[in-house]
Amino acid sequence: MPGRAGGTAAHEARSPRCDRVAVEDGDRAWTYRELDRLSSCWARELIESGAGPGTVVVVAIPRSAESVLALWAVAKTGAAFAPVDPNDPARRLATVVADSGARQGLTVASARDVLPSGPAWLVLDDSDTVARARRRSGAPITDADRIRPLRRDHPAYLIYTSGTTGTPKGVVVTHRGLGPLTDHIVEHYGVERASRVLHAHAPSFDAHLLELLAAFAAGARLVIEPPAVVAGADLAALLHRAAITHFLTTPAVLATITPEQVPLLRVAVVGGEACPAELVRRWGPALRLFNGYGPTETTVMATQSGALTADGPVPIGPPLPGVRALILDQRVRPAPPCGHGELYLGGPGVAQGYLGRPGATAERFVADPFGDGDRVYRTGDLVRVAADGALEFLGRADDQLSVRGRRAEPAEVAAALTALPDIAQAAVTAHDGPGGIRLIGYIVAAPGLRLDHADILGRLRELLPAALIPAQLVELDELPVTAHGKVDRSALPPPPTPQRPYRTPESESQRLVAERFAAITGAARVGLDDDFFELGGDSLLGVALSADLAAATGLPVTVRWLYTAPTVRELAARLDAHEGGTATDDALGAVLTLRRGGTRPPLFCVHSAVPLAWCYSGLARQLPDRPVYGLQALTLAGEPRAGATVDELADGYAAEIVRVSPDGPYHLLGWSLGGQIAHAVAVRLRARGADVATLAMLDSIDFPDDMPPPPVPRMRDLLTHLLGDEPEDADELPDLTAAEAAAELASAAASFGTGLTADQLTRLHRGYVDGVRLSHGYRPGVFDGDLLYFSATRGMTAGLDARMWRPHVTGALVEHPVDATHAQLCNADVVAAIGPILAAHLDGADSR
Repeated sequence: MPGRAGGTAAHEARSPRCDRVAVEDGDRAWTYRELDRLSSCWARELIESGAGPGTVVVVAIPRSAESVLALWAVAKTGAAFAPVDPNDPARRLATVVADSGARQGLTVASARDVLPSGPAWLVLDDSDTVARARRRSGAPITDADRIRPLRRDHPAYLIYTSGTTGTPKGVVVTHRGLGPLTDHIVEHYGVERASRVLHAHAPSFDAHLLELLAAFAAGARLVIEPPAVVAGADLAALLHRAAITHFLTTPAVLATITPEQVPLLRVAVVGGEACPAELVRRWGPALRLFNGYGPTETTVMATQSGALTADGPVPIGPPLPGVRALILDQRVRPAPPCGHGELYLGGPGVAQGYLGRPGATAERFVADPFGDGDRVYRTGDLVRVAADGALEFLGRADDQLSVRGRRAEPAEVAAALTALPDIAQAAVTAHDGPGGIRLIGYIVAAPGLRLDHADILGRLRELLPAALIPAQLVELDELPVTAHGKVDRSALPPPPTPQRPYRTPESESQRLVAERFAAITGAARVGLDDDFFELGGDSLLGVALSADLAAATGLPVTVRWLYTAPTVRELAARLDAHEGGTATDDALGAVLTLRRGGTRPPLFCVHSAVPLAWCYSGLARQLPDRPVYGLQALTLAGEPRAGATVDELADGYAAEIVRVSPDGPYHLLGWSLGGQIAHAVAVRLRARGADVATLAMLDSIDFPDDMPPPPVPRMRDLLTHLLGDEPEDADELPDLTAAEAAAELASAAASFGTGLTADQLTRLHRGYVDGVRLSHGYRPGVFDGDLLYFSATRGMTAGLDARMWRPHVTGALVEHPVDATHAQLCNADVVAAIGPILAAHLDGADSR
């Protein structure tokens, strides 16, 4: 890595302290010596294929030790690294990779199948490729090894940001600004060899460079945040357990934890969005809190506050050393003292421009009106200079937004909307509430068409990253316009709040919950029957709400409570019951209520081989006006075993379904083993003369007689399944005890918070082993009806499809391939794609 960070890291690798840990990723740790040697081996592999100064290498690896190794290796070649997120939609990935012009790419096996063709992909965890790379020299890389000498003006990296035309723009950043930035970080944050820096940002965000530079320039330890950790109690547990001293994040994430939870944390740096004064009041006295600011176009960070105190507005600080800041009015003249204007930034950190976009580059990178031909970057941000000389951020001069730390151009989202054939016009704005900024899409239907909002959002998810998907769509007859024919954003109506008869919260618990719902979601009025998720709550806001309620009541409130009690009335009753010692954990009961309200016939979702139905929680938001219930193994609640065969389980679940909904029609869905059980339930209900309107499966397999049984799952396999990974991916990791799994789940399970004990995990694992055995041994009957089948197109079941069920279904087979592996079919992003298809099918079945 060029500059001070690379020099310090290389010195560490060859010093007596070379066995100091450089990177910690779960159970794995690489010393500075190992990282230096491995990165040199991979750099030589890349150099032989033509990588070097003036070229680009794409890095498509989720945050991990491998993503750090890849960056280090590319930097040693002198090439520019272009990080991309393999979880982005396939079309966007293909666009970005092609635009970069990269001929080489680095990835890992778990991501390889989703990546576009074009670059020659090296897979960092492929055994043959690893063996070949390790045979190369691990000696330091010099200009003698590179294809040409490395210079400061060569591109260091290429980061893609949101674009106004609907196409991402690649920002080309050189090595010039990295050295001064690194010096500032180490000195300003007090990073030392004994420090521990959390690597929490995704590699596709340039902010992740601050984490790497801070750690490696000081010879400190970089700790990789697990993918499942997002915020709240699980983040606090990680920060404390890993003894993190330096944490760089967004204000929204920092707000979900408290200083008391992380007593070892010494420095916190926030950026990416405006920092509320309340956050400073809470954290300022506890540690050194800094507020950083910087567009991607100016090498990550251009200004930095001093250690913040609770007095007055929150500044973004003075410019960093070497950065030139100009505050100019609309006529490009200096703003008056204490007046406001648009911020222009100059200095060595200013990027070369946008790759292949001379027009966009000329618009934003302009000549310094008071310099000698130097360029400055026009940020579009409005600031003013406070009396002490610090800059205060006032907002945007244009429409650009920052949504939870990610740049969002409303024009890009609007362009994606209007590209859909059923939308004539679209505009996108931001709704700013206590829960943070949410994108709102305003749409006008093409003549003669009716719009399906769920279907539109589903198609958007195929085009845009999750951060750019509107939280809500508002349909209008026409968009309001100004006298000049432009969209009049001030005349767009506010997004509506779901309406239901208002009932006043009466008890102390009800008033507490209603107040917290309103504070978190920004709803003007919250009644007894209001649902947290329908008010705009999501998993991150749920973490904040559960932490808030836990602090207010002293009870162990987790996000999981919200999924079983999402309304004010239900959650208040849960608080009261727990305080009185009468609470039961409905999340482990036989029937899990995922959505209680709705006028449509309910959907019943049967657990997979892992006998929990929590995985279906995301479907509730995809199926408006329809109750959703999950069926779970009774053994989890401590009751006697419900049965040892699929048929016996089906008898029990059919009885539970009829108890909840005596008359039908019945909609059934199951994932993996759950699909086999749902099929058996459907056969039973149809034999009784009931109307089974839907039988749906998520990649359920009808095993042939000659197929050998799968291996018995270990406790480690259960844990990786709960965390959303393929169980097969954990084969090389050591097994865990139930106690160890409970501890790891408590710190990493972001979806439902903590709360599974070692005893519960032991019973859950026993059920998992039984479920795998049942799935392999079951021989289905015949269902008189249709089958809706979602098939995984990647991974171990990719070669299978719905036709295996032809002998067991008399009606039509309707198959929808899904770009995912078998174990990813209930991940949030995949459910977001499946949900609109399922919703349309259920609505159609209701009307037949």
